[in-house]
Formats: sequence, structure tokens, C-alpha cells
Amino acid sequence: MVHQKDQSELNAVRERTTIARAPLSRSKTGKAWLAQFSSVDDVKVASELLDAMLLLNDTEVADAIRDGIDALAEERQGGDRYLALYAEREFDSSMAFESQDIADANGRIRRRAVSYSGPVKPTRGKMRVGSEGTVAHLISQLVEKWPRLLKNHPGPKGIRAKSSPVGAIVVVTDLIGSGTRVNKMLDKFWRVPSVKSWVSGKRIEFIVVAAAGTQEGIATVQSHRLRPSVIAEHVVPTIGFWKDQKLANAWRRLIAQYGPDSGRGGVARAGYGDAALVALSSRIPNNTPAILHQSDGSKWRALYDGAAPADLRPYFRILEDTEQAKSAAEAIGVDLADDLNASDAKLVVLLSVPPKLLRRQDIVAIAATTTMTRSEIERMVKRAVETGLLTSQGRLTEAGQEMLKANRRGDRRRSIIATNAEPYYPQVLRIPRRRI
Repeated sequence: MVHQKDQSELNAVRERTTIARAPLSRSKTGKAWLAQFSSVDDVKVASELLDAMLLLNDTEVADAIRDGIDALAEERQGGDRYLALYAEREFDSSMAFESQDIADANGRIRRRAVSYSGPVKPTRGKMRVGSEGTVAHLISQLVEKWPRLLKNHPGPKGIRAKSSPVGAIVVVTDLIGSGTRVNKMLDKFWRVPSVKSWVSGKRIEFIVVAAAGTQEGIATVQSHRLRPSVIAEHVVPTIGFWKDQKLANAWRRLIAQYGPDSGRGGVARAGYGDAALVALSSRIPNNTPAILHQSDGSKWRALYDGAAPADLRPYFRILEDTEQAKSAAEAIGVDLADDLNASDAKLVVLLSVPPKLLRRQDIVAIAATTTMTRSEIERMVKRAVETGLLTSQGRLTEAGQEMLKANRRGDRRRSIIATNAEPYYPQVLRIPRRRI
């Protein structure tokens, strides 16, 4: 017999595992922010803006960075070249390393990067020094974990070291917004003559690891002349890429009508580039709309200044697998059958995304569409191909189509999701029963 108290706790657990994160607009902080809008219609539109935001707590940000660098380290174990890690930050010098004119072995004068130290000191007075410090601390921890593979902010002499040469420069950041900030740091590496020589000789490659990034920002960084690889675990939704552009236009109207004339750091009202919809528990980035991140004296209050207030902690909690699956299904408008486990539910969501994204194998766009992480999508795509639900070109097979029909609510016949390496392909397909 289950006691009433135990039953209440059991019900609470069941509720937590079946309901995705509560809408931010229902929080005390959210309601106070919404009270600044002058009409019922504007409050409704602003509520939808709040509820569309990706919320990441400090643990998720740190874990995403660790996972990205751990994956790089595991991939390169056994090699003879190190990874040099640098926290993305603003610094006063126009170049990443100091250079001097030095005679080579033939007596010719060449411009050469010198010193053992890298670009460590951030520009004083900048708003992001706190987050840069957190990233630098993570780098220190990771170097302790992989001492024979990672280096912490080495200078050019450390990069050239014969006993431990560097094969990749890795810029680490918590968030890629428009991509401008990361590209400015990459520019400072590019201006160093020695770096140009290393890149042209294919002795050094560049990689950017971020906890999160927008589609626009990731593409901007990838297009830099250094052509860095970009690893971003979470993909941030933006107004420009929002699935409902009618709603996105309503958000743009609010941004133009309410709040301060500019955002933090003098950015435009809409933020840097394509307005991002993200909040970190440590801060709201300034590439979000100014109405979210910038207070204007007594005229306008940001959603919150600095770290998120205590009442928002439940909203920033890490979702359980079942909640993540429900959130992903809601993001693309899929109504899943009730008895799917979390792993299979996420697989159904993956196969339900627009076919063009699957065919292009656009992992970043799929992550943005579903709210799932990049690494999780990569694993599911691999699983779907291995089990015959997707072709290697990203097209749904007959088995994949049958699986979708059988695992959405309202379909009459349920099938078991394929889990073996030799997929079953049905020979006879029946016409689904017509819904009344």
C-alpha cells in the first residue's frame, strides 16, 4: 500500500518527467517585465517572445564546452601534435602575438612571433571579463585532464616547441552571437606573420569551440579567412530564422516600439546581427533584443540585469530526457504517441524535421529547429542510418516512413523502432485508416 505522502511525491516525479519546462512568461520576473507593455495584444506577443528563448544555466554551458574539447582530445589521442586553447576575449593589441625582425639561418631578416606568453590579459572595463574568466578556468581544468595533449594559452615559442608542437589553435567561448567578436580575435591571429606561415604550410588549423551559437554566427565564423571548424553544442534560435515569420514580424514591431534606443555596448535595438533568443543564468547577452537585456533608468527594465534572479532557477534547470523529447516535439509541432521512451521519441522528432534538412544533413539547422543538441542529433542520425530508417543521403526509407506513421498519436498500428544493424523493410504497405 502506498501512503498518501509517498503517492504525492510519486505524482510529482511523474509530472516532472512528462511536462517540459514551464513557460518563462509565467515566472514572477517574466510577469514583471510583461507589465511594461501597454496593450493586451502586445503582452501576448511579448509572452511568446519570452517563451521562445533558449535558457542555459552555468552547468550546461560548462558541460557543453568540456564535451566539445573532450571530443577533440579523444579524436586526436595518439597524435604528435597538441591543441592550444585560448579563451575568446578582447585585448588591446592589434595582433595575438608580439613579433620582431629576426635573421634566419641564411641571414635574411624575417618578421617572427616571439615570447612564451599568449593573448591572456583582457581589455579592462569590458562587460564580458567575468564569463571570459569562467572559460579560462575551464581551460585550466581541461589542460590538467589532458596534460599531454592540451596547452593553456601558449605563446609562439610554446606553439613551435619541438618536443610538443601545436597542430591546432582552439578559440573557446560560451556563446557565438553574430560571430563578429570571435572573428575579431581570429583577425588578430591572422595578422601575425608567423601564423600566416603556419597556416599556409598547413602546420596549424583553427577550431572554435562554443557552448552555444546562432546559425548566422556559426556561418560567419566558418567563413573567416582562417576557415575554422566550429563546434557549438546548443544552437540558439533567432528571430530571422524563426519558423513563424508572421510572429517574428510582430516581435520586430515590439522591439522597434518599446525599450531603450540601443542595447548594451551601444548595439542596435535588435542586438547584433540576427536577434538571438537566448538567456544564460549568468547574464542576458547583448545580441538579444534591447528590450530583453538593457534597462533604461526608470523608463524600461530589462528582464534581469546580471545573473538571473532566484525565482528563475527552476526555469533554468536541466531538463530530463523525457522533458527534452517533449520540448523537441513541441518545437516542430509533432504529436507523439504516449508510450515512446525518450530515446525513441527523439528519433521520431529527428525523422519528422523538414526533409530538406535531412537531405542536406544540416546538423546545425536541425538543432535550431528541434532545440536538441548538436552531438545528440549526430548520434541519432548515425543510429537512423545504421538501422535503415534513413539512407546515407538523408532520405527516409520505407521503414522510416512506416515508423513515423506508427509512432505518432492517432495511428492505429504501432511498430517497434529498429535497433539492429540489419534493418527490416516491409514488403507490403497498407493504406492508413482514414481519420474521422
